[in-house]
Amino acid sequence: MGRLTVVLNWAQQPVCIIKVTEVSECPFDQVTAEFAAAEGEGDKSYAWWRQAHLAFFEQEGRTLGVPFTTQSPLVLERFEKVYPFDNHETKQVSA
Repeated sequence: MGRLTVVLNWAQQPVCIIKVTEVSECPFDQVTAEFAAAEGEGDKSYAWWRQAHLAFFEQEGRTLGVPFTTQSPLVLERFEKVYPFDNHETKQVSA
């Protein structure tokens, strides 16, 4: 915990620095709605998260020749943005 990471945009330019606050592992089908919402993608619903991530992991699995199922383990990270500050505060987010 506490690892700092520079986050890059698609053009490989730095946009912020994050600090990991929690790392856990669980099967894909046990990711909680709270975690999905905290990730902040799509409409923040569990249904959107599940559909988008299942499609992504299945495609990546095919590309790598590794089967992906809803029982496949995921590593879940929670982090806070430490720079630049938004209103001089850090923000808890998940990925």
